[in-house]
Amino acid sequence: ENLDRERVAVYLQEKWNKAGIKVNLKKQRVYIYANNNLVYTMIVSAGMDESTPKGDYKIGARGDHFYNDREKMGGDYWVGFIGSEYLFHSVPTRFNFGDYIVPEAQKLGVPASHGCVRLSVPDSKWFYSYIPDGTSVHIE
Repeated sequence: ENLDRERVAVYLQEKWNKAGIKVNLKKQRVYIYANNNLVYTMIVSAGMDESTPKGDYKIGARGDHFYNDREKMGGDYWVGFIGSEYLFHSVPTRFNFGDYIVPEAQKLGVPASHGCVRLSVPDSKWFYSYIPDGTSVHIE
């Protein structure tokens, strides 16, 4: 599994100017494209009640951890697609980095967030490490 992620990362770096991300809210999937070829699929949890904004965006800000005191949860390996308000990030954590909330992690594949796109821990770390700033994001 890790070897496949590394191969995809190398491929994306070689073709980074033609990389793109598509989020399918109905299927709760993220598709990573390079040179117009699908190279990686992730099972995700996007926003409940259509709270993930549809449209076209660019990857920008990123960080290793955040915590939202209002929601009493955070995430690791976050990458913003609308500033640092809407993010791709790991399944939810408690206050500390790596303190994952297992019942929330078990929701991957169904809408569960307040608008962000939740990824598995390995996928979020990969996304954070290898998806360059400026990559196009299409959400439908």
